[in-house]
Amino acid sequence: MKNLKSWFLKFKDSIFENKILCGIFLLALLLRVLGTSYGFPAILNIDEPSFVRSVIGLRFNLDPNRFDWPHTHLYINFILYTLFYYFRVFLQILNLRPYIESVLPIIWHDPIVFYFISRIVNAFIGALTVIPVFLSSVILLKSRKLALMSALLFSFIPFHVYDSHLALLDTPMAFWVAWFLYFSLRIIKNPTFYIFL
Repeated sequence: MKNLKSWFLKFKDSIFENKILCGIFLLALLLRVLGTSYGFPAILNIDEPSFVRSVIGLRFNLDPNRFDWPHTHLYINFILYTLFYYFRVFLQILNLRPYIESVLPIIWHDPIVFYFISRIVNAFIGALTVIPVFLSSVILLKSRKLALMSALLFSFIPFHVYDSHLALLDTPMAFWVAWFLYFSLRIIKNPTFYIFL
């Protein structure tokens, strides 16, 4: 009975921590989504056109012909662009374009809509980075409360918030590096951890 009570209290605490972590994620997402239309219709960052053109170019050849950037994020965006394109075609087939365009004109405003999609994806990935930051902080700091504070502080880092507003590769790279750090810490802490991956 005593073990069951302690398990229930631990479970209750983890639910509370998960709610706080979800709140931190939503706060980080809000900070990163607000301002994603920065500069439209002009594109003020010099690297964004190169990224969006590379993604759009994948429709002709799935080999991006550039090896200075990692390709995973290009393919993720290409899949989303393709889904969006077919969604837009579906709306036109149903003859809903005039109604939707009066409410959301950006949907048919090429190529700005593709910049907007990539910016939203980066905002979401940037907000998701609080999860590996939290998990890594639990291992490093050995305190779940301090780990929550680390995730909260990370959600406010000005450069990361700013960079998450743009269609660039920096934000997804930070996301994957944060996961790499977490799994590296897990393996250092428990060398047999990799067996379960």
